[in-house]
Amino acid sequence: MAPNEENPALVVAAFDELLNKEDVDINTLTAYATALISRLRSFSREAVSRTTAQRALMTEARNTMDHAHLGLQNLLYERRHLEREIQKCRQFEFIYQDIPLYPLEEFAELVPGVVGAIDNHELMKKRLEFENSERARLEDKKKALIAERDKLIKEKREHRLRLESESREEAEFAKVGDRFPMKAAALDGILADLTLVSGTPNPSSS
Repeated sequence: MAPNEENPALVVAAFDELLNKEDVDINTLTAYATALISRLRSFSREAVSRTTAQRALMTEARNTMDHAHLGLQNLLYERRHLEREIQKCRQFEFIYQDIPLYPLEEFAELVPGVVGAIDNHELMKKRLEFENSERARLEDKKKALIAERDKLIKEKREHRLRLESESREEAEFAKVGDRFPMKAAALDGILADLTLVSGTPNPSSS
């Protein structure tokens, strides 16, 4: 009877069957027992080898699972972090929210072809850019008007000073004019006295 070479249980059963036979001589029993034991040892080595291989596969699978679990935990942490950052951004009060902008209807008239052609984010950027350019333009216009006002104030001040100077000069001339008849009369009196003394006629009295 040849031992089965594929199934260890059949090899063990064949060995038990061999032991239960009474008419088998010792040499035959020894030969069959040696063959069966050799086959069982081969099965044992194969089982150990398969067990070692399975343990290696399980270790590799466990490491892969641990790595995947760690990666998942990292992704969950990143997700929570991003969600917190998104929430902070949503709650953040941007300065543009307090800037008075042109009404949307007026902006659409001033900058045609923009409203409805782009998304809300790009639309807000366009409105802010337009608001900035308009404020810069108005600031330049304000500076120009202030410069023109200062120029007019300076010219008015210079004109007033010139008028005041001319008024003072006129007053001085008026004073001189008021004194001139008295001085002329005094001169006439002196000339008359000289005429009487010298006997020469007074030219101013002729």
